[in-house]
Amino acid sequence: MPKRIRLVMDFDGTMADTFQPSPNEIGVSEAYCLAVEALFGEDGRGAFCAVGGLKNRAPIELIDALQKHGLTTGNLEDAAEKLVFAKMQVLLGEIGSVWPLPCEGYKEFNAKIFQLRQNGTDIHLGILYPLDIRNLSNKHFPYGKSSGKSRFFGRMSLYLMIICVT
Repeated sequence: MPKRIRLVMDFDGTMADTFQPSPNEIGVSEAYCLAVEALFGEDGRGAFCAVGGLKNRAPIELIDALQKHGLTTGNLEDAAEKLVFAKMQVLLGEIGSVWPLPCEGYKEFNAKIFQLRQNGTDIHLGILYPLDIRNLSNKHFPYGKSSGKSRFFGRMSLYLMIICVT
């Protein structure tokens, strides 16, 4: 059995179903719309609607679409990073005991990680957003403990979990 495992995961749609709206009707798509408006004003909101909204695009792809629509955003990568942080500010206000629910299969996956830890395997989890998962309900994410030092990789778009075994 491996002695050290490093996991890097995307949060939205991998760990938690943030694509389903919160009780306040805010999900990932709505959060991106609000973030674009916060960063670029009413013109940004209009451009977001004109390009069809999020359409499951990575942040850098969304910024690129907004630029092609004529919105001035500055440097593509910097704007994408700012967009993710603005989106997270919206979503952090929504996280609580009833939202978001874990994605299908995540509870079982998380239980296996917990079991491996109990058996002495050194496992560390990294999340692609600056999210302190201690805010999540223990009812839905019973093993979701974090040091609060999750790291955002601003230049990376990742849809799948990466597992590094050493």
